[in-house]
Amino acid sequence: MDIALLSKMIEDLVLENDSVTLPGLGEFVVRNVPASFSDRGYTIHPPYRTLSFSAHESPENKLAALYSKLSGSTIKDSQAEIEEFCRRLSARLRTEMSVEFPGLGILRKRSGGLTVFIQDEDLDIFPGGTGLESLSLRSRSPRTDMPDSGEGAPAVEKETPAVERETPSAGKEPPAAGKETPAAGKESRATGKPCSPKLKKALVIGAAIIGILAVVCIAVAILGRTCPEILDHILYNDEQLRIITKYGL
Repeated sequence: MDIALLSKMIEDLVLENDSVTLPGLGEFVVRNVPASFSDRGYTIHPPYRTLSFSAHESPENKLAALYSKLSGSTIKDSQAEIEEFCRRLSARLRTEMSVEFPGLGILRKRSGGLTVFIQDEDLDIFPGGTGLESLSLRSRSPRTDMPDSGEGAPAVEKETPAVERETPSAGKEPPAAGKETPAAGKESRATGKPCSPKLKKALVIGAAIIGILAVVCIAVAILGRTCPEILDHILYNDEQLRIITKYGL
């Protein structure tokens, strides 16, 4: 027997059993992990199985029975050979502090006598989980008030109704484009925002035109009172003045 064959037998046995004993060393223990949630409940992880090691030994001889079938020897001889091989593994573990099981992982002894097992990343001992992958529920925005728990499903989040857009009531036409509403006209004063340069320029030109018209009107009124003949020459041509003078208009 060698370590590669022992590792292969252990892997075959843990597919259908919860533990496999190594005489004089301890036992490999299978732990079933149910489906769980992470990412604040928005990622679902499928169930899986993990392999660990315990110093406790169960009174069973699964390894001897399997090795007996593979080697053709009796169960008693197979059990004796396995026990001898495990004694050599135990001595190696005490001196080298670690033993690698190909395809399974590494059995390591820490200070204080504690023995731990580091499972190989590619080890798959859950045939029922073939094809199962983690599922993300990120189609909605995450809830910040939900704790990140390893158990339980995320609470159903109530959807907030969308705010309806106001539509013009029947018989009333919406304001024409380009016309300034009262609210829009007061926006500059209400918000305190300065007028744009174009608006300032338009206001200045408008004020200048109004001022010029006012000056012209005042000048016409003064000429009409003081020098009506000058005003007549400005307003009428010679032919019109002759008719006005002839008929006394």
